[in-house]
Amino acid sequence: MMFVCELNSCTGCGACYNVCPHNAINMVEDSEGFLYPQIDPSLCKNCGLCQKICPVNNPNYNNNENPECYAAAANDELRKDSSSGALFPAIAEYILNKDGYICGVAYDENLLLEHIIVDNKKDLNKLKSSKYFQSNTKNCYKEIEKLLKDCKLVLFSGTPCQVAGLYAYLKKDYDNLLTIDLVCHGVPSPMVYKKYISELQLDSDEKVLNTNFRDKVNGWSSYLTTTITTKRILSKPAREDVFMQAFLSDVCLRKSCHECRFAKIPRQADITLGDFWGINRYNRRLNDGKGTSLVLTNSEKGENIINEIKKELKIFKKAPLKIAKKGNPRIYESNKKNTVNRTMFFSLIKEKTLKETVEICANDKCDYLLINFFWSGNNYGAVLTAYALQQFIDEFGFKSKFLNTGEHKRYENYETSTFGDFAHEFLNISKSYKFKQAKKLSQKVKGVILGSDQVLRPDALTGSALNKYLLNFVDNNTKKIALSASFGLDLDEFKQDKARKSVQQEMDKAYKSFDYLSCREVSGVDIFKDVFGLNADFILDPVFLVDKSAYDRILNLSDVAFDGIVSYVLDKNSKYDEVYNYLCEKLNTSIVKMDAKKGDISVSNWLKYIKDCKLLITDSFHGVCFALIFNKPFICLKNKKRGQTRFDSFIETFEIKDNFVSSLDEIYSLDLDNNINYGEFNRKLDEEVSRCKVILKEVLCNNYSNNENAVNYKNKNQRIGFNYLYLKHSLKFLLYSFLYLVASKKKKAKAKAKMFKYKSIVSWF
Repeated sequence: MMFVCELNSCTGCGACYNVCPHNAINMVEDSEGFLYPQIDPSLCKNCGLCQKICPVNNPNYNNNENPECYAAAANDELRKDSSSGALFPAIAEYILNKDGYICGVAYDENLLLEHIIVDNKKDLNKLKSSKYFQSNTKNCYKEIEKLLKDCKLVLFSGTPCQVAGLYAYLKKDYDNLLTIDLVCHGVPSPMVYKKYISELQLDSDEKVLNTNFRDKVNGWSSYLTTTITTKRILSKPAREDVFMQAFLSDVCLRKSCHECRFAKIPRQADITLGDFWGINRYNRRLNDGKGTSLVLTNSEKGENIINEIKKELKIFKKAPLKIAKKGNPRIYESNKKNTVNRTMFFSLIKEKTLKETVEICANDKCDYLLINFFWSGNNYGAVLTAYALQQFIDEFGFKSKFLNTGEHKRYENYETSTFGDFAHEFLNISKSYKFKQAKKLSQKVKGVILGSDQVLRPDALTGSALNKYLLNFVDNNTKKIALSASFGLDLDEFKQDKARKSVQQEMDKAYKSFDYLSCREVSGVDIFKDVFGLNADFILDPVFLVDKSAYDRILNLSDVAFDGIVSYVLDKNSKYDEVYNYLCEKLNTSIVKMDAKKGDISVSNWLKYIKDCKLLITDSFHGVCFALIFNKPFICLKNKKRGQTRFDSFIETFEIKDNFVSSLDEIYSLDLDNNINYGEFNRKLDEEVSRCKVILKEVLCNNYSNNENAVNYKNKNQRIGFNYLYLKHSLKFLLYSFLYLVASKKKKAKAKAKMFKYKSIVSWF
């Protein structure tokens, strides 16, 4: 099949459809309800014109890089029927008064959206108010070109990609053309709107006329979604409306909206309009509660028009662009995708109601909440064990989501990092919740699962992580499960650990309230028994619990091919280079060094390097895991700093001690041809996986518990402990707040840091 541009980038702007001289292109609805250009090969002459003018293939950014920014609002009468400050109708009326034409979006007879052209104020009403799904531009570019060549004044309003499509079709700017683009959150599928209105409880003879997604009858900041039918008016707060919930959670947007090439400055149009969210932070007097528009003048033409109409406006004030950006980031960046939720949405909506689909995909309805280190900065193992856990839970027919409490914001540029990209592509992540909200969410699920990775490690239990990884926020009636969790220490190390002593009391109370406890190391089972007097099971890391074919989705995205030595080392030292030279010479091959700190290799490439290597040298727990999964030769330096006991469980369970060294010098005496007997290893692994699955099936499906006192303890004691901790940390917060006020300059920073620490803990309660 022939394509105009890469399908995931296609915006559906319709420029190619309008420009084709052979009528070989039709805009056809795909399975998600979005329009895409389809080329008829029997009519196509391969002239390439569609590809040349496509704004995705050839984006242009000709406007101001530093546009003027204004807060503006028209008179109250115009604002009454508009979403924000009514700048569009104010500008449109100015154009109409000059005998001009307006091209904007209106409902058609089938309640779909299309661009139409009007030349009078009566028909202008059709173009007012926000319409939150994608419109069909049809032949409007051709019609606009004809008007422009006839020297008519034309105003075109649309999304940035539609404005880009118009300019691409015209191949030039016209003095008599004025364009407006919207600060676009992204465009939902028209199919979702059809589903929405089909599920309204209407009478058999009742017909929907239109929907106003931003009805301001209750004011600008608490707007309603209002659907008008032939019999009545149906309204509810927008954030309670299922269509708006789907829209605002980004699960029903066009794929191109998540990597939009036009959500940036310079903007596409002469003028950009949107809601001036956050204007109160700059000047409260610019918000009278009836709607204030954000206005960017991106060209001289746009600035001139705004200057012409400003005398008619009720509010008009220049404002800093940074204030506008802070309140409305879609000015300069597109929404980040959550591929898992989006894919699930368009799959479920075909078999479930929109409300049911939104509950699962947008409102985080699930069976199990998952908590581990998947946000943990530059860590390939963390995101892959998170992925494996999610896949494992899904195998039992349960929906799971990773609880997002916003901790990823601590990591600079996380959203655009290798790990952020992987999380958005492969992990089912909840909306961001504050701690009180997370407690309410925990009341709606079967259970909360802690693990895997070193979530039990005492030095990880600091600040807000203390209550997160002890699950103190979880409702008493909800199952608490530690699944393949890790202390990262053996029994003696744990008893001597200073960090453990500071949180011993909290750990003791928390773990007694868990319904099920398991560790990925035998040493962790010993710690639970000897220190806390609790039973725990030895359960393999989740990366082993799923079939290795589960990683094919990730591997298929890789673009590397290498069969030499691969190094993945977390803690380097100067001796490694000598070892690398020795191994390369010994095996007559080259080496790839994957830098754990930089995270500059994609997760798919990281996995592929291990899968295809001749030999892996690593000090990483999960590096060893995947070498074993893919049956690859490896040498592992047992990294005491990060937890040597993790490797001891491998050695004990699978009898593979010859592949582990305690110092790099030992590598020189290794027999590199003496590889693991993977036939025997795979047999033992299958036995262990089967054992773990039998246990976990009982835990997840049949409420099996290995902590007999958990229910009684939670009912009688957890609330006491909860209040005790709250009081304890509140007093410490007040103490350090006082010290901060009276401290000298040198001591202020320390007091402030302590104050912030305890404030963050108190906020969990």
